[in-house]
Amino acid sequence: MTTYLDNAASTRMDDRVVDAMLPYLKEKYGNPSSAHKQGKALKVSIEDARETIADFFGTKPKEIFFTSGGTESNNFAIKGCAFSSDGKFHGITSSIEHPAVLETYNYICKFGFEADVVKPDSLGMINPSSIENRINDKTRLVSVMHANNEIGNINDVKAISEICRTRGILFHSDTVQSIGKMDVKPKELGIDFLTLSAHKIYGPKGIGILFIDENVKIDKYIHGGSQERNMRADIDKHVKQRKSGVSHFYISIIIIHLTDKSLKVSFKKPVSKSNGKKSDA
Repeated sequence: MTTYLDNAASTRMDDRVVDAMLPYLKEKYGNPSSAHKQGKALKVSIEDARETIADFFGTKPKEIFFTSGGTESNNFAIKGCAFSSDGKFHGITSSIEHPAVLETYNYICKFGFEADVVKPDSLGMINPSSIENRINDKTRLVSVMHANNEIGNINDVKAISEICRTRGILFHSDTVQSIGKMDVKPKELGIDFLTLSAHKIYGPKGIGILFIDENVKIDKYIHGGSQERNMRADIDKHVKQRKSGVSHFYISIIIIHLTDKSLKVSFKKPVSKSNGKKSDA
């Protein structure tokens, strides 16, 4: 028997998620952008999933964007914000962010944008005052993760967001490690951009979410079609193969798991149908 103790990196897919996915991988294979009956039915399923997720987070469905994972979501938020500016863009982030955030800031600096990286204190926390001290008249975005993926520290993102709000600055938080372990509501925390990855919460790899507050306008991330309200071109996620070949629809199943009392706060492991015992994930 193998004992797996690395759920912070990735989790085993819950059997219920796999069961929910199978029909869309075998029978319901149409294109949700198509005008025929099967396409329209798939489109409805996608929007139902979007509504389920929005309800869980206390947001509006139009604020939920489906992506291929946390890395893309972070890229989407940072690049979209920088490239929608008038050329005068300054961002602030921390040295303990995931590479998906740090490397994206490094990349946009090649285009003349600016970024400051704040170091944590002796306890590994990002002090809100250290963020405030780096703000200048060109600062447009602050990116600070909610829970750190290496040491588990939980940053006071609400205090940081309040500083940003008073200065007219957007706030982006990578919540990949905190979703499923604590209650996270972007509106209550003052988050303008929130990122999520399904494989951290018993879902498939290759699925993510970016929450964008309805009052925020940023550049389109992937150009082509008009999917995701013309912000991310791609065939809708019911049929697009990515990594493990799954669709964004199933993230609604994962979110439902998190509303189940057996999976909240205590973070109990899901029951496997195969043997009735707890999963080793």
